[in-house]
Amino acid sequence: MFKLHKHLGRALLLAIAFSLSAHAELPQTPDFIGQSGFNVYRIDEAGTGTLIGQTGGLSTNAMARDSTGVLWSSDSISGAGQLYTIDQLTGLGTVQATVPDAQGLRGMAFDAADNLFAIKNNSSGDDFLVRIDLGTSLLTTVGETTGFSALQGLAFAPNGRLYGWDVFRGLVTIDTTTAATTDVNSNVGGTGNIQALTFAPDGRLFGGRDQVFEIDRLTGESTLIGGSNFSDLRGLEFIPTLPPICDIQLNQSMFVDGETVMADVLRLGNPNSSSLAIEWALWLEGFPGGAISVVNTGADGSVVLPAGFETDLGPLVLLGVTAAIPRGDYEFSCRIVNPITKRLLVEDLNLFTIQ
Repeated sequence: MFKLHKHLGRALLLAIAFSLSAHAELPQTPDFIGQSGFNVYRIDEAGTGTLIGQTGGLSTNAMARDSTGVLWSSDSISGAGQLYTIDQLTGLGTVQATVPDAQGLRGMAFDAADNLFAIKNNSSGDDFLVRIDLGTSLLTTVGETTGFSALQGLAFAPNGRLYGWDVFRGLVTIDTTTAATTDVNSNVGGTGNIQALTFAPDGRLFGGRDQVFEIDRLTGESTLIGGSNFSDLRGLEFIPTLPPICDIQLNQSMFVDGETVMADVLRLGNPNSSSLAIEWALWLEGFPGGAISVVNTGADGSVVLPAGFETDLGPLVLLGVTAAIPRGDYEFSCRIVNPITKRLLVEDLNLFTIQ
């Protein structure tokens, strides 16, 4: 009867622990994509911008990312109320909708259901919260942001609460059903140095214009991160988290007696610029009695991959093929899920046959 070496899983965990202890943590601030006029920038964790490209004559005063990762912007120059998507590799804009009443937008944000909300400037009074249907190109006014007439940025927190930035009053919350607007902290005023807002996946709030700031959403106070090689941002969004690396490459796909099943490559990594908590499973399947767990760790959130971490635990000997092993199809695979939500982040299934 075949048995996986009882110390294999423990050895892998020790190897990972050693790799993690030797890895220097990179900065925890996420990278951003920002827009100023026709220019689209990538902005790193230190606030340094790199020009990605230009939209092709489409300017902006508001930007938002939908749940599929598509980046939307509003044309602040055209009187036609054009909304367009941005190619995040080239910066090129493509008009997707023309909304007749969408001139003067000062901030946009998608909620979790991809409903698009925006702040519409009112030159004669307080601003309006509006909702835009991209399918029908219709704009509906939710209500007036009574007492607030200089709203610019707009962003939904992970808990679904809508935040805005008033250049005079500072950070505010906005009711999406009535447009009732509340100052987060009346003791902390606003500044024109913030014209756009965005939330990172971990719930931290950022804003910017000529520089990037982290904003405490409880107190409204802002902390400078940095800013160079860009100016007058009117749109700012985080760059979505990349999936972790869980990569297995077997030495071959078919085996006979006397040969050795090996994982030439067993990579584990985090390509992002911020750390990532994972739940990691590694298993062999196909043997009588069911799957054999090699590694199953991190369900409590205790396994955190630092930013930029990557290690290769291969080559790894799995088993030598003998006459005692049943002939048939087998599998050596790995899976990484979010330890809190259990959402699948990445999976690599590797089939092999013993003849």
